[in-house]
Amino acid sequence: MFTIFFHPSEDEIMDKLPEKYRVPFLNTVEKLRSDPIRCSKALKGPWKGYHSARYGKRRIVFRLDLTSCSVTICSEDRRGKIYGR
Repeated sequence: MFTIFFHPSEDEIMDKLPEKYRVPFLNTVEKLRSDPIRCSKALKGPWKGYHSARYGKRRIVFRLDLTSCSVTICSEDRRGKIYGR
């Protein structure tokens, strides 16, 4: 099991997340907790070092640390907006 960290805080992410995406978001976070490599892909280019997990048309961008078995969720948004950050 991996430890999940949020940066910004989970409250900040949940506050801006539309209601209909909250349960799918939390389900995806649980999948990341159990096996983040299997349910994500490594990003390239300026996002090298990050991974992305998708649910519907939305993405969760996170850093994966295999040494400490941790996932740090950095951002969540629609696919068209998230990679412009």
